[in-house]
Amino acid sequence: MNVIAAPGQLNRWASPVDTMSQMNEEREKQELEKLRLEVLKLDQEIKVLGRRPIFHPSAYIPLIAAMITVVGGAIKLNTTTTERNEAKADAQVAEKSLTSAIAKASPGQLKIVNVRFRGTLTREQIAGLQQKFNQSGIITPRAERTPQIETSAISYYDDADKALADSVAAQVMDYFANLGCPFVIAAQKSATSINPGTVNLAIYQSCN
Repeated sequence: MNVIAAPGQLNRWASPVDTMSQMNEEREKQELEKLRLEVLKLDQEIKVLGRRPIFHPSAYIPLIAAMITVVGGAIKLNTTTTERNEAKADAQVAEKSLTSAIAKASPGQLKIVNVRFRGTLTREQIAGLQQKFNQSGIITPRAERTPQIETSAISYYDDADKALADSVAAQVMDYFANLGCPFVIAAQKSATSINPGTVNLAIYQSCN
């Protein structure tokens, strides 16, 4: 007679090998549930921060979506331990980057860079650049790949944002130089209005 254990219970009639396998599965389920709760908690914390006047909620939406997308792939029982660990590491990097950006942003001085790119650049390469911005206190919404870029450029509108644009230019050139595909880019004043504290970055580059 086959005896089937109730959900969440070990089968006392199973062989030692089957019992160990079942224990491992239960442990994995618990780890995944803990990871899921951590992501939900982080999501809620970011939303609370977004309601403060000095932070614009829309700036965090792409980061929340990116984190949940990355970790979402790990909330499945058929993933490997390596995949789950990588997903968790990615989530931790995103959390640290966001925390750093928030800590360095003074009231009324939130800095945002909108990134668009074209060429053979991978999203991973662009994500590395965005993380570099985050670490210097600059928030970057999700980058957009688009064919509507003629040349690399950094544009700002308010004169008060020229320093931000120059800083972005320096970081972009440093980042791509370290990747082995350097190029020159400079800040330029936009003829059309851009929100205060915001710089638009367009990258047309190939980097293998």
